[in-house]
Amino acid sequence: MSDLKLKLQAKVNEIQDEARTNTKIIEEIAGLEKYISETYISRVF
Repeated sequence: MSDLKLKLQAKVNEIQDEARTNTKIIEEIAGLEKYISETYISRVF
């Protein structure tokens, strides 16, 4: 595996570990996703 690929995988693992231990981040992202989808729907229809 290339050095770049290893670095990218390490960063992905780091972010996933942080998300598992900090559920507030996931909650905020879910809220943002809901807001975006609701405002998109209101603009499209």
